[in-house]
This record gives sequence, C-alpha cells and structure tokens, in this order.
Amino acid sequence: TIRAELQGSDNMTNVPSIEKLEWKLTPDLKKAIQIAGDELMRKYRQLSMLFAEVRGFGKADLVRYKVRFDSFFQLAIQLAYFRLHGKTGITHEGCATTQFKYGRTETIRSASIE
Repeated sequence: TIRAELQGSDNMTNVPSIEKLEWKLTPDLKKAIQIAGDELMRKYRQLSMLFAEVRGFGKADLVRYKVRFDSFFQLAIQLAYFRLHGKTGITHEGCATTQFKYGRTETIRSASIE
C-alpha cells in the first residue's frame, strides 16, 4: 500500500491508498488473451508504411499560421484516410483538463458523423 499527499496549495489533500490489483485469470480467459495477442501480432506483421518528404513547408510555417503540429498531423491523417476510403474515419483528440480541480484527460470526437 502506498500513501501519498498532494502539494501545491495551503491545504494538503489526502489521496486514497493505492493498492496493487491481483488478477485471477481463468484458463479460458488466458487462452482468449493469447488469441488476441496472436491476432495483434498477425496484423502488426501486415503493417507497412511509406514516408514522403515535403519540401517548402515545415514547422516554421505552422508556427507562423499558429497551427499546432498535432492538429495539422491529425488533419493530414484524416485527409489521407478519406482519400483512400471515401469516408471519414472515427477519430478522436485528447483534451487535458488537469488544470481544473479533479481534471483528467478527456476525449473529443473531432471528426465522427456521430
């Protein structure tokens, strides 16, 4: 058991104890995990990537236009997917709310029809 305290204000906030989870896996569940791992490796081995260098446009341009790199890259991936499949893929963008009390990372569905 680990005990921790948050610091940063006049008030000290106690954090609940952290306890290690002990998983009890049945033989069927272990087999299902193995099958899922095997399937993941099969798909991984089929993965191929092609890289292209784009000249005349780069980080300085993104800074000048006040566009964040991750936003630009997300849009590039969405555009490539659309051109390949003729429809938008289900995508999301992380949003950190940690600056707020009890904040955490949330998900924004940025390009989904739903």
